[in-house]
Amino acid sequence: MKHISRRIIQGLFVLIFLTVPALTYALAPIAPSMDGNIGVLRAISAKGLIQGGMSFYLNGLFYKTDGDYLNDQDFLTKRAESRATIGYGLADWLEFSLGIRSAATQIQNNKGQPVTPVITTAGDMLGSLKFSYVSDPGLAIGLQGFIIYNSMPHLLGWNNYPTYGGRFLWTIDLDAARDVPLRFHLNLGYKVDNSDKLFTTKKYGDQGQNINWVDQGVLYEHGMTQSLMQSVYGIFNDDQVLGAVAIEIPTPYLTTFVEYTTEQVIDTNSDAKAYRGTNSWGVSPQYNTSPQRITPGLRFTPVPGWTLDVGADISLTKTITLSGPVTINATNPYLPGNTITGGTKIKTYPSWKAFAGLSYTYIPGTQVMIQKEIAPPPPPPPRLGKISGIASDAATDQPLGNVIISFPGRPLTNLSTDAMTGSYSSYELEPGHVQMTAVKEGYEELSVTVEAIAGLTITQDLALKKLVQFGAVAGAVKDPQGKSLAAVISFDKPDVSPGATNPSDGTYFVKLTPGEYQVTASVQGFKSQTRPVTIKDKIKTIVDFILEPAVAPPPPPVPVVPEKKPRVFIQKKKIVITETIHFETGKATILSVSYSLLNEVAQVIKNNPGIRVRIEGHTDSVGTAAYNLRLSEARAASVMRYLVSQAVDPDRLESRGYGFTMPIADNATAEGRAKNRRVEFTIVSD
Repeated sequence: MKHISRRIIQGLFVLIFLTVPALTYALAPIAPSMDGNIGVLRAISAKGLIQGGMSFYLNGLFYKTDGDYLNDQDFLTKRAESRATIGYGLADWLEFSLGIRSAATQIQNNKGQPVTPVITTAGDMLGSLKFSYVSDPGLAIGLQGFIIYNSMPHLLGWNNYPTYGGRFLWTIDLDAARDVPLRFHLNLGYKVDNSDKLFTTKKYGDQGQNINWVDQGVLYEHGMTQSLMQSVYGIFNDDQVLGAVAIEIPTPYLTTFVEYTTEQVIDTNSDAKAYRGTNSWGVSPQYNTSPQRITPGLRFTPVPGWTLDVGADISLTKTITLSGPVTINATNPYLPGNTITGGTKIKTYPSWKAFAGLSYTYIPGTQVMIQKEIAPPPPPPPRLGKISGIASDAATDQPLGNVIISFPGRPLTNLSTDAMTGSYSSYELEPGHVQMTAVKEGYEELSVTVEAIAGLTITQDLALKKLVQFGAVAGAVKDPQGKSLAAVISFDKPDVSPGATNPSDGTYFVKLTPGEYQVTASVQGFKSQTRPVTIKDKIKTIVDFILEPAVAPPPPPVPVVPEKKPRVFIQKKKIVITETIHFETGKATILSVSYSLLNEVAQVIKNNPGIRVRIEGHTDSVGTAAYNLRLSEARAASVMRYLVSQAVDPDRLESRGYGFTMPIADNATAEGRAKNRRVEFTIVSD
């Protein structure tokens, strides 16, 4: 059996070392857990391998108990366990792992003599699938499902009832999101444990005897979750709730971690109740008697992709003091001690376990490692700076091409701006004040001073002004008798300011850019005079003015203000309105344009408190008689409501519609129909 275990381990080593050289060299940002999925030791990360990624892991675990575990100094239990796993990224969100677990256990007496043969299991098969969702680099959640086929001792076969379960996974990775060396993992799951069925059909060794475990109700009654030999075989009688919390502190070559993990046994078979009856207090094991541990450890990354894990479990499981004798393993002659006496102290989980592991992780297409890349030394600070910008016309803001830029005082060749965009970029310049000169035909020369700064490109736009050419217009302004006049000289172009003559001799001189102008001389009491003039560059054009006295115009007639006729007044038995009240077409809605007219009607009624008024609506003949009658009634009622809204007493008003029965014009014409569409106000009493 030792040879078989050794062959399995050797085969896995050969598989790893033959596969790794064939893979593209890459750096591994993550490493596998004992289950084969990416994680810490027992805690599993919600992040996983990307598609095509692979991981290989070989782990060893050892412990011995000598009275801490079974407080009988006659016995010493030693156990070594190893497992090898392979993980593969089926997709960026789906990771698969497969592994094999082997173990060897022996119980010795206080003289070092074996009490039992070396009990070996060399074929426990482990498989899992993990689903991952990464919302951002620092946060991920996932689900893992797993299955375990436990093997019989000495390769007698496998359990036909696999153990299986699942976990919820949550990871916060501040190292990836915020460059803070901290990772946090939380796992919560449930395991349906069928390992107790391992010996239901197979025989133990050559004795042909079924292994007879202690009644589980007895264990629960005394606060234990496993007997000694059940722990040796890694067997539970019931399901467990799984929990794990882990914290990692990753640094370039070393990751420190600590885990808390537990398997809380649940009495799903009600063994305790069956043992003591329905009134038994031991219906489930106590929390602190189920396996739970704190595991500090170190993860070394000496070369890209490879990690070495070391650490130890520190048990937190409660020590039990038996209140009475417990009989265990009654029928197997190879197992020690049929009865544990009362008062014995028992811890159902070893006080410590030491472990070590070696793994390799391949991530395709990346050069990322758990450790940060050591930053190269910073480049030397830049020594030179540059100047860039755009040359443009100062008046129109249009870019100017082929502007020649020179650097007086520096041994540099002249630059020319781009012919289309007017842009330029200087040579690299020593820091400090830089004198720049921009020259273009037809424009004034422009000189600027710019501060060049090492490592920066300073923006300096160049706005060039056009060279202005000037001519002039000059002359004298006099009256017909030759007397000089103090005149205002104005021009037809708004950008040219008016000039004035010299009061002593009537002469003027105005500087103008070349072009066509209309020049006007104006003096109060004289007729203004306008003359055309053409101004040429560097030429003075003479334009004299002789202004005639102006004849005073007759005073304007006094305007006759016609007497304003009121729009609303009382005449005989009517309140007469001179305008039409307007409604929406085919409706009784008064248009706002008629509000002021109706306000005046309301005021007239209020000013004559002794009258009562009938509001009469009339229409043209378009439409049926019934339709026009309803429309006229509705419009008369609408006017009445408006007058009431203007504080007219409703008892002094009534409304009536007549349709087209009382026309005042010919309905055959549009003009006549317009006159017939009306509202009248008749005084019915005073």
